[in-house]
Amino acid sequence: MTNPGTLPISSAGFDALRNNTDLADYFTRNGNRIAACRAMLDLLGIPYPDWARRDASGRAAQHKAMVAAFRADNPHAR
Repeated sequence: MTNPGTLPISSAGFDALRNNTDLADYFTRNGNRIAACRAMLDLLGIPYPDWARRDASGRAAQHKAMVAAFRADNPHAR
């Protein structure tokens, strides 16, 4: 995969980035590390692996959880 102005990364390298549990564990256990990892991926133009994506937080997460709970309790309500 290549993007204009970035270094090429092989599909094997991207698969290793995506599937390496030790790497994911290292970065996700520390907020500063995951932020630096996301910044590096952004600068290189590499899409985030699943483990590096941000989760909804704050009011958006609370609202999403509330709606999911309501729908679980009331499956036929519309």
